[in-house]
Amino acid sequence: MRNDFFLVLKMSLISILFMYALALYKFNFDFSKVSLLVTLKWFPLILVLLLFCFYLSKNMKNK
Repeated sequence: MRNDFFLVLKMSLISILFMYALALYKFNFDFSKVSLLVTLKWFPLILVLLLFCFYLSKNMKNK
C-alpha cells in the first residue's frame, strides 16, 4: 500500500514536470513567461486522478 502511494506520487510529479516542459516549449523556453507556481496548482488534481485510476485498475485486476 505504501509503495503504491509513492509510485502514484512519483507519477504525478513526472506528469507535472512534463506539463512544465510543454509550457516552456510553447513559449520558446522563455522562463519569464512560464511560472512554475501556476503549473504546480494542478498537482492536487493530478494526484487525485492518478490515485483513482491506479486503484481502479488494481481493483479490476483482482476481479
